[in-house]
Amino acid sequence: MGISTSPSLWVGDKGGRYYIRKVGSTIWWFGLHKNEPWANVFEGTCFGNKASGYWAYVWSADEPKPKFGKLLLELSANKIEITYQTGKFPEKKLTLSSVKPPVFPKFPT
Repeated sequence: MGISTSPSLWVGDKGGRYYIRKVGSTIWWFGLHKNEPWANVFEGTCFGNKASGYWAYVWSADEPKPKFGKLLLELSANKIEITYQTGKFPEKKLTLSSVKPPVFPKFPT
């Protein structure tokens, strides 16, 4: 699968940018759009070439009510297809970008 244990940048078909990382069988992401005022997060569990999990907006200027829901994903080397969703998630497909995401500093523990 293309989801790495190091953060990678994925691009949505509606213009979102997703910083995705896999830890064990868990997928985490932070998504935002460069031209629209929203950001979201996701946590899901991989099983083979599929994943299931929950997403939520962490910020949306256009939507005063909270938005959240469930996603079912089909995973391949360079593509994530959203095969089922609730809560009006903004994308249908994410594609692995060749651009490396920024490296964030480690916080002291």
